[in-house]
Amino acid sequence: KSPYAPNLRPVKEGKEIIETPEERERSLIKSREAASLIVSKQRQLLEQLAEKKMKEAQKVAEAKEKEKRKRHAIRERARQIGKVHELKRLKRKEELERVQAEEEQEEEMARQKKTVAQFNEHRMLQLSQARNHTNLEITEMSEWKKKHKIGAKTKIFIITGGYEDVRQALEERGWIENEDVDSVCFDFKWTVKSRDINHECLRDGQIVNHFAKNTEITTKCGLSTNMNNLISHASVDSDSFFPKCYVVRQNQDEWDSFVEEYRMIFAESVLKMFADGKAIP
Repeated sequence: KSPYAPNLRPVKEGKEIIETPEERERSLIKSREAASLIVSKQRQLLEQLAEKKMKEAQKVAEAKEKEKRKRHAIRERARQIGKVHELKRLKRKEELERVQAEEEQEEEMARQKKTVAQFNEHRMLQLSQARNHTNLEITEMSEWKKKHKIGAKTKIFIITGGYEDVRQALEERGWIENEDVDSVCFDFKWTVKSRDINHECLRDGQIVNHFAKNTEITTKCGLSTNMNNLISHASVDSDSFFPKCYVVRQNQDEWDSFVEEYRMIFAESVLKMFADGKAIP
């Protein structure tokens, strides 16, 4: 319907009234005001929507900038930690070189003492052998028991270094002590040191409290070294069942391997803390 056509309004009597030009003008003004109001409201909504999007974009930009600063701070902190650890490493290296020099001097002195001790030990062994030879070298248990008038079924023991409790316990069981500590006539021998036992001359039935080369597994250094050698001797990786160990005083390669392992573990811990959102010390 054209806005310029006469506006016919129905009335109760069923008659039609023709709209006057003034009324039509007022209707057009109202229509224009309504349209202007709608356009104004739409413009306000668009402006509000644009402002909201701008604020959201600003928040996203601020969050990205904050994350960027946080990462930069973490990298800077890690760089500072690396510098500190490098200084500590250099100090440890200098201290290690000093300790190694002192240890080399001590080892040289120990070698000299060991040489003297070995000479004295060899001399004592010669004297002991000469004394045993003078005593007709009784090496058979039956002959020793017969000489000392001891029953054939009686057990013989040798103890060096005290151990009165062991001696008393054996004597209460009817055992007899052989006071010649170098004698080979015994059923049981208890000594302080493994070298006091001649393992190559042991007979079936004789019992001792040491076994040869026990330091290969009874000391930390010996056990660690043999565990690391499993990969070459038995194709077994000791890391799969044995804690990682380093004999740092053995050689420079062991120390370098220890330092590298320590750095890897430290870097892994830093990454885990960063992934968990924890503060890096």
